[in-house]
Amino acid sequence: MLAGVAPRGAANDLIFAPLYFMAAAGLLRAERNRRDDPRLARGLRLFGLAWLSSAVAFLLWSAYRALPLPLLDNAAWGLYNLYYPLAATALWYLAEFPKAALGRLRLGIDGLTVVLAAATLQWYFIFRFSGSSNGSQLGILLPGELIIVMGAAVLMHRPARHGDTAWPALLSVGAFVAAVADLVYEHSVLVPSAWSGPAGDMILALAT
Repeated sequence: MLAGVAPRGAANDLIFAPLYFMAAAGLLRAERNRRDDPRLARGLRLFGLAWLSSAVAFLLWSAYRALPLPLLDNAAWGLYNLYYPLAATALWYLAEFPKAALGRLRLGIDGLTVVLAAATLQWYFIFRFSGSSNGSQLGILLPGELIIVMGAAVLMHRPARHGDTAWPALLSVGAFVAAVADLVYEHSVLVPSAWSGPAGDMILALAT
């Protein structure tokens, strides 16, 4: 990335840390504007904190490259993985289940579809390859991704209200695309290639 001006790891930090901070700032600002709905405001705040934890993780990884202390790397992974419970809880607060039976049926079908799609992508990018990987990291990432894409599917079915027609779809698609980016990154660890890392970068940039 950056036309070879900086190593890929440093370039990622230069690009994604600001993007994550901007995403967090946007969500936290939206939370302040929607305090008339406490449940919605809480969900927006938690999603903002999820992106904020990822942004701080990238800064810690930048520090780790300059000063390779295990404490910095462990703290960065801890904050990065904090995204999953925060985002999943945020989606719980943001989502509303349809009241009509037909709406619940459509939600069930869509939810099953996206979970099956996520599981298929997990097989394609990770499980079909043998080899060593960070088992503890996969134990967090893979279930976390399935929970988040299911939550995103529920959010897509949030009843439309004045001023609330676009953001549920955008937030849901962003969450799903970010899940795909994480799988591409994990694939690049299992099967190093010239395309997988930059592809993950582009997908993640699109998600934010």
